[in-house]
Amino acid sequence: MKKICPECGKEFVARKDSQICCSRECSSKHRTIIEPRVCPICGKIFKPHQTRNSHQKVVGIYCSRECASKASSRRKEFVCKNCGEVFSVPESVAKLRPPSYCSEACRKEFLSKNKKTKALRMVSYIKKTCAFCGKEFEARPSEHKARFCSQECMLQWRSKVIRERFKESDKKETRHCEWCGKEFRIYTCQTTNNRGRFCSRACKGAWICANAQNRVSNLEKFFIGHLVSVGLKFKTQYPVNHYSLDVAFPDKKIAVEIDGDYWHSLPRMKKKDKKKDSHLQSLGWKVMRIKENEINANPEEAAKRVASFVLEE
Repeated sequence: MKKICPECGKEFVARKDSQICCSRECSSKHRTIIEPRVCPICGKIFKPHQTRNSHQKVVGIYCSRECASKASSRRKEFVCKNCGEVFSVPESVAKLRPPSYCSEACRKEFLSKNKKTKALRMVSYIKKTCAFCGKEFEARPSEHKARFCSQECMLQWRSKVIRERFKESDKKETRHCEWCGKEFRIYTCQTTNNRGRFCSRACKGAWICANAQNRVSNLEKFFIGHLVSVGLKFKTQYPVNHYSLDVAFPDKKIAVEIDGDYWHSLPRMKKKDKKKDSHLQSLGWKVMRIKENEINANPEEAAKRVASFVLEE
């Protein structure tokens, strides 16, 4: 639908019937067709806009909302705490919170002069003495348990008083690892409740594997019985550094590991097995691994294969 813009006189195609001007600029200019007026409050000359709320009395009479609120008959007068001037606000504003300042500038100026004013915060402060520096300070009723005037005093008090209180726990003592026999030093406070028995987590884990009954599988017990029937003399759960060997021949430095099909087929366990084999080989040990399917298929033949491997060495 073709129309002519009333502002610039340009011919354009209107998208809707309600479209009057060709662009936003022309529509904004066209809305200010009312003649300039003078604000009766501040005397400022302004151009009111034609809006949908033109039926209201306030629209187009005053230059801003501030002047419109000043012209309201229902107002209350207050005295500014900073400059002492009398100012008025609408009753609706005074009901919510009675104002204390005539402007934001007065409020900021008053706060800069009186940072801890009781009248400003409506709070009755409690006088207390700092436990570290002895300085008097004011605290809110919600902070009645406060002991320090600042965070710096609290940190300094902690560094001195708490260190003196736990001075004995800073002492170290020498111990021997129950698994590898290595000598290590540990804080005295870390030896309570049956702690401080191992030099590392790896040694603790190896000790648990060797001594916990539920860690020895039924497959290991079954195959160990066949090794005994063959006539081999060996040690089970033998400790080597932080590792525990399923079956070990310490004289010949031969280790026999019994691997379950599911557990030792996991990628994580494969990496651990390779790491364990490389560590034992670096110490001069020879590692032989027997899988679960071999033992289940023919346990006697698997035991003979271990015996031939040990006798060759």
